Amino acid sequence: MSVQVQWSRENSSDPASSGSVSLSEGESATVGRETGVDIQLKDSHVSRLHAEVYVENGVVVIKDAGSTNGITLNGEQVVQSRWEPGQTVRIGPYRLSLVAVPGALVPSRPKLPQVSRVESDSKAREIPGQGGVELGDIYQRAKKNDPQAVRQLFLGFLGRNETVIDAGYLGGLGWIFPEHSFWCITNARIHGLVVNASGRLDLTFCFLKAVDVAYFHQPSRVGLWVTIIFYLLAVAVIGIALVASGVMVGSLTPAAVGLVILGLLVIAAGIYLIPFVTRFYYRFTKSGCAFFTKEHVYMPILADRKNLRAAQSMLRLFEEQKRILGV
Repeated sequence: MSVQVQWSRENSSDPASSGSVSLSEGESATVGRETGVDIQLKDSHVSRLHAEVYVENGVVVIKDAGSTNGITLNGEQVVQSRWEPGQTVRIGPYRLSLVAVPGALVPSRPKLPQVSRVESDSKAREIPGQGGVELGDIYQRAKKNDPQAVRQLFLGFLGRNETVIDAGYLGGLGWIFPEHSFWCITNARIHGLVVNASGRLDLTFCFLKAVDVAYFHQPSRVGLWVTIIFYLLAVAVIGIALVASGVMVGSLTPAAVGLVILGLLVIAAGIYLIPFVTRFYYRFTKSGCAFFTKEHVYMPILADRKNLRAAQSMLRLFEEQKRILGV
């Protein structure tokens, strides 16, 4: 079977605000605001990736991709539903219609369950960008940089025609309860995923075609040395001030001796804590890759210092995929 999805912006005569795309069995089309989607609807009420339309077993299905404002089918807000010719879908100020291509009629099949927005919100929704994962075997293996396990973490967020090129682990971010950073590059998008100790996750993505600028960032060694020097100067000032206060007392009283000992301990402790200052510096000066889209969306994918080479490899693979796409 083959169908055509047509769209147009209401109350607009601009030819650029309308268009159509044809879909055959097994094909899908993404709908959203960002460059790189198959059906681009340029409006602030449309999410970067808003919905997906696909044809499976002779049935056309429209599915919400975790959008902010949702989609409506014949006036009813839905998350996933069969879409038949003659029915109208509204996304923001756009109207989408489905037309059967002559000679390729949509066969009559049992109607798919229609999931409304209300019903979906009452259950555990899988919304790209936020949610929870069970800290099971797959996650534990992913933290050990098992490529297969990392790929499985991303599978629930991929489109139907989206295939994984590569994925990897970029280390733990933070001290006591680190957040673990993962990346995934597909034939259409680059994804970043951060999972904390409770299983809370944050997914970010951008389409390869949408990325305008991408670069690798590593904290400056000069900045680190400047931080350490100022830290040691502060420790020295405090320690010497305490020692000088004890010496100025002019007698070997317990208070004088205590001040001198305290001053020396401050200096010794300050030197001992230099590695912690280094970790503190790298905690607040992030490492990793930064991506900026043509729509001025900033997406960082952070890495710890032990995985900077992995972040560089990810960026090289990203640039290679961009060349393959010719963008």
